Amino acid sequence: MYALLFELAWFLPWCWFVNMSFSLLGFALRSSAFLERSDRPFDGRHVFSDQRRLLGDSTTWGGFLLAFFLGVAGELMAPGRHLFTFALLVFFGHALGSFIKRRLNVERGAYLLFVDHVDYVILIALASLLLGFPSFAALLVAYGVTLILTPLVTYGAFWLGIRTQKL
Repeated sequence: MYALLFELAWFLPWCWFVNMSFSLLGFALRSSAFLERSDRPFDGRHVFSDQRRLLGDSTTWGGFLLAFFLGVAGELMAPGRHLFTFALLVFFGHALGSFIKRRLNVERGAYLLFVDHVDYVILIALASLLLGFPSFAALLVAYGVTLILTPLVTYGAFWLGIRTQKL
């Protein structure tokens, strides 16, 4: 049990922090007309073979740069904990979730159960097969806890005016 908690403490709070920083970035962008105009969609507004956008407007270069720099800062603060890798996986997990939502024709901002808010945990689970860390049990617990807690935190951020969607 303690080993599982240690594994979760090793990566999950960091992933949650990076994830929440995207909402704070969005809030900052909406608060500044200059910043909002300067951020660009990561997919360059390209479309896939199904004639839908690859990712959409919410997956941006600003989010990628934020994940990159948080990852660098994380590695400088705690070398060897894969914090750079996890920060990028949070971003690319969201990108994967956005890609899936576009393929399923889910509207921008609409909630997709089992994908939204846990897309990055799914990608971390896939990447952990290569890293060999964390364990499958830790990933299952991380998925479950994130699936329950993140919508609550997201609703709180919506209530505070930080997010534009409730979920």
